Amino acid sequence: MPDPSSLTLRTMMVEVTNVISSTGLRLSPSVFTAGATPKNLIDLSYVVNLQSRDTGKYRGGEDEVLRMEHTLVVSIAKIIKPLDQFASQLDACDIQERVIKALRQMGALAYARIDWVSTNSTVTPSREHLIIDLTFRIEMDWSFDDGSV
Repeated sequence: MPDPSSLTLRTMMVEVTNVISSTGLRLSPSVFTAGATPKNLIDLSYVVNLQSRDTGKYRGGEDEVLRMEHTLVVSIAKIIKPLDQFASQLDACDIQERVIKALRQMGALAYARIDWVSTNSTVTPSREHLIIDLTFRIEMDWSFDDGSV
């Protein structure tokens, strides 16, 4: 397990996107939401959003190592088949299960605990895409001590 002082949010985000991409999804070059989809949105693309907070818990009495909690939202775009919308919904269920299992798998992020919190699916106003928002809670130790005095 890496030393908490060597972990950065950037490193964690890169590792998260690597795990998600291993499921066959592609990281979208454009940010999207159910209410704002770019014209070039491709099927089975995703974006991630991260919010962080201090839990107020400190590891082993060390003031410089704190327990951080992150809320990670993975938004996935799934094209809806106009003549078989139920099949598209079933495909979306398979996709969300793949991502949840990949992130929850032991060792996905060896230094963090990842819990799936919720799923929300929304059809875009154009009714061409289903946006699946998967919310995860990630807890990890983080050091803000850079070694300087």
